[in-house]
Amino acid sequence: MINFFYHGSQIHISRLLSKFLAVGILSTVGLVSGLIPGFSAGSPGLVFTQAAQAQVNDQEITSYARTVLALEKGRQQAYEKIKSTIGSNEVPNIVCSQAGSINSLPRNVRDIAVNYCNQSKQIVESNGLTISRFNAITVSLQNNSALQQQVKEAMLRIQQN
Repeated sequence: MINFFYHGSQIHISRLLSKFLAVGILSTVGLVSGLIPGFSAGSPGLVFTQAAQAQVNDQEITSYARTVLALEKGRQQAYEKIKSTIGSNEVPNIVCSQAGSINSLPRNVRDIAVNYCNQSKQIVESNGLTISRFNAITVSLQNNSALQQQVKEAMLRIQQN
């Protein structure tokens, strides 16, 4: 397995990408109160969006990889803050695009989650992607091993520079 260093700690790219895809990084990149549209399995719009945006160019791959790396630090910090605030190792599943997952949190935890989601939105956009495009690429990654490999390679290149 290929390793790289991120802010002084060793991280496995595959594990990072898997965590990002599986957990959705405290959400599939945070999007609270409708700030970022979520994807639901039964949505006809999602199917159209996936089909229409299946092609991801090299610039988007690089932007996506930069975004994932930038988001990870904030995700880890938010996770640790929430964990210490609630005093448990069981952090609730938070999906920022689903208001219910945010609104059900205690106020102090909700503030952490909302802050993370807002920062995530800024990070995505500062890397040249729209939220909907970032989410479409995230969805495409789930079933496209070639795209997964391209993103892993882009992450490696970014880390080596």
